[in-house]
Amino acid sequence: MSKKWVALVLGIVFLVGLTMAGCGRGGDNKPAAAGGEMKPVTIKLTHISAPGSSWQKGAEKFAELVAKKSNNKVKVDIYPSGSLSGGNTRTMLEQLQSGAVDMTVHSTIIYTGFDNKMSVFSLPFLFPDRPIGHKTVDGPLGDEMLAGLNKIGIQGLAYWESGFRELTNNKRPVTTPADVAGLKIRIPEIKLFISAFRALKADPTVMTFGEVFTALQQGTIDGQENPATIIHSSKLYEVQKYLTMWDYVWDPLILGINKKFYDGLSPDVQKILKEAAKESAVYQRQVVVDEEKALFADMEKKGMKITYLTKEQKAEFGKLMAPVYDEYRTILGKDFIDKWVKATQGK
Repeated sequence: MSKKWVALVLGIVFLVGLTMAGCGRGGDNKPAAAGGEMKPVTIKLTHISAPGSSWQKGAEKFAELVAKKSNNKVKVDIYPSGSLSGGNTRTMLEQLQSGAVDMTVHSTIIYTGFDNKMSVFSLPFLFPDRPIGHKTVDGPLGDEMLAGLNKIGIQGLAYWESGFRELTNNKRPVTTPADVAGLKIRIPEIKLFISAFRALKADPTVMTFGEVFTALQQGTIDGQENPATIIHSSKLYEVQKYLTMWDYVWDPLILGINKKFYDGLSPDVQKILKEAAKESAVYQRQVVVDEEKALFADMEKKGMKITYLTKEQKAEFGKLMAPVYDEYRTILGKDFIDKWVKATQGK
């Protein structure tokens, strides 16, 4: 064979090799051909809550649904209690961004450190009740917020919830704004929460949650605010006397997945994850509602005095939040805040 023919044959082999390599690129989870068998996928999902919590139950339901819909081709491994991030929620979200973990469950509060628009979820008394909260996040406004996470490398799949954030303290029952004045209340490191409690003339104190129990025990702070599930699981009833059900902030959770990882999955697997995320959201939200009833009863049994505020009493607190809304109209945009207020409160 002449050198000319050898060169021609080698060139053809090289081009075929390139073509085959190009066809094999993309996510390893894509079927080899149309109608081909789905390739196995393992997904690493982590969250900060404890085993047995509504977060964990939601994650287990999600994993169960994914396995069923994929005929056990897609497996979800769950890591609770922040076991992959040393219990640090910000580190966990950074791991999601980098792809060190595939999926997480995070409160929208944690997302505010990465996207300030997420602060809108924490506006005090924005959501009058759960049904309105669910309708809002499951609608166009909620979808818009999930789509906004793409710019930080995350694909939002669905909203779960942690419940309404309630108030505890050791000084007195709280039924009016005047009862909050002067109380030293621990809050997470969220600027909006500082503004809200200052509007009530309280003394907001930023502190990591790991320090809260001891601080309450020693009287360094008077109280704190959190969903009932956190108050109960952290045994704050041992160091707090009064619990006020004022429902001042509804706390949605986001089931998120690393965007690059998600984009590398086949359309079939993406569809399965989306469906399972939304179905598990319905389940997880109901778990929270069902558990809360038992949690409140147990905390009362353990000695906490629980005050349930009426709609009118909550409105008195809400009236004092006008300066907070005005502040965030300046920060996030008037039109942005107003469309959320209109959607949730009809104003």
